[in-house]
Amino acid sequence: MKPPIFLLFCLVLNSVLVSTWGHIFEFNTVRIDFFMPLVVWYAIYSKDWVSGLLLMAVTGLVYDFVSSASIGVYVLNTSAIFLLARYVVANASMELWWQRFLLVIMTSFIFQASLRTLTGYIETVWPWGALQAIVDGMVALVIFPACQGFRPVLETRDTNERAKM
Repeated sequence: MKPPIFLLFCLVLNSVLVSTWGHIFEFNTVRIDFFMPLVVWYAIYSKDWVSGLLLMAVTGLVYDFVSSASIGVYVLNTSAIFLLARYVVANASMELWWQRFLLVIMTSFIFQASLRTLTGYIETVWPWGALQAIVDGMVALVIFPACQGFRPVLETRDTNERAKM
């Protein structure tokens, strides 16, 4: 399975699991979620931003249909966060674990703030949006090493696509 298709599968599976079983791992509005760490992981390690942007738009559309948010809220936010993470990765060093941890926290907080503002729950940005961002950073500490096995496949695919050009 190609990495973007596998990542799309993981993100859609996450949306289904969070919407059905999320109440088990939820405290008020903070939950264990793999969405933002996977988006940032793909932004860090993927070399092709166009296919990543398309993947985030499709994933955001799936999340729009699963959630109660208006159509386009997740598409806009997911795509913007992916581009923001790509911009930070292109202009900063992301070699150390704590740098990736802080990137996930930063992007997750921006995502939570914009999502809660667009859906009308702006009063929950502080403290619940900040706590969700910290939980997403902690989840990233587990998800990033688990996804390292896909990096060679991702790099080989990017190299093959460049060789064809």
